[in-house]
Amino acid sequence: MKKTPQKTNDFSNIRALTIDQFCELTGYKRSYANKLVMRGVLPFSKPAGTRKVFIDRQAVEDWMLSNPRSGPKDNDKEARQRAAATYVTTHPLNL
Repeated sequence: MKKTPQKTNDFSNIRALTIDQFCELTGYKRSYANKLVMRGVLPFSKPAGTRKVFIDRQAVEDWMLSNPRSGPKDNDKEARQRAAATYVTTHPLNL
């Protein structure tokens, strides 16, 4: 019986990720990963004479955490009411 090696998805000890490793780490499709690289959203390296693209793992992690958001809090009813009142007063109905 032949055993196949399992993917570990542990990229903590890898500094330069390939596109495929980037896709495993983020869950993005390869085509989208290529768009991010070619549009300059993610910094990359491409050694001379090769077609391989390498992306710095730390840059990927920084990029993934670059736009933190906090969800609405259920216990902040007054803040939601103030926001609704402000919206209603600044956006008149056009009937």
